[in-house]
Amino acid sequence: MRPPSRPEGELEVRFGCKGPRLATVPLTEAAKNSALTEIVIDAPPRGKGDICFTFASKAIEPMWVVHSVRITPGVDK
Repeated sequence: MRPPSRPEGELEVRFGCKGPRLATVPLTEAAKNSALTEIVIDAPPRGKGDICFTFASKAIEPMWVVHSVRITPGVDK
């Protein structure tokens, strides 16, 4: 387990499991309920490759799970 920087933990998104971190999302909202929580991540485009999701947490409980992932192309800002 990776150590979290927040009490509730975070979801880390990386380009490959050993690659650069694309985003870190606090699990504050997810920790408030036991139902599904939708998390929207705005990550920079990286091309083709594996995306690795890792939870940073102080303990195994609660056990966090990714139910599904949808990747949509971004819009240039």
